[in-house]
Amino acid sequence: MAIRVQNQSTKPIQLQRGVRQGDVISPKLFTAALGDVFKLLDWKEYGIIINDEYITHLRFADNIVLMAESLEDLSTMLNDLNSVCQRIGLKINMDKTKIMFNVHVTPMPVVVEH
Repeated sequence: MAIRVQNQSTKPIQLQRGVRQGDVISPKLFTAALGDVFKLLDWKEYGIIINDEYITHLRFADNIVLMAESLEDLSTMLNDLNSVCQRIGLKINMDKTKIMFNVHVTPMPVVVEH
C-alpha cells in the first residue's frame, strides 16, 4: 500500500496486522470495536439492578467490569464476551482478569471456554 497526496505517492508501506499500541488512534479504534462487541451481546436478564435498571458492565478504555447476581451468571457473561471478542479478533487476557466477590459469595474460579 502507498499513500497518495495530490498526485504523488509515498514509498510502498508494508501492512501488518493491528495498530501499534502507542498510536494516537489506537484507543479510538479499540473503543469502537469494543462498542460493537457489546451491541452483539444479549444480556437483558443479566447484571445487577440499580434504580430499576439492569447494569451489566462498566467500560473505560480497555478496562471492563462485569456485574452479575451469581457466579453462574458471571460465567455465562464472561464466556459470551469471550466468544464475541474472538469473532472480531480480540482476546481476553485471563492473566490480567480479576474476579471480586462480596462477603455473601464463596470465591470460586470461573472457567472461560476457548
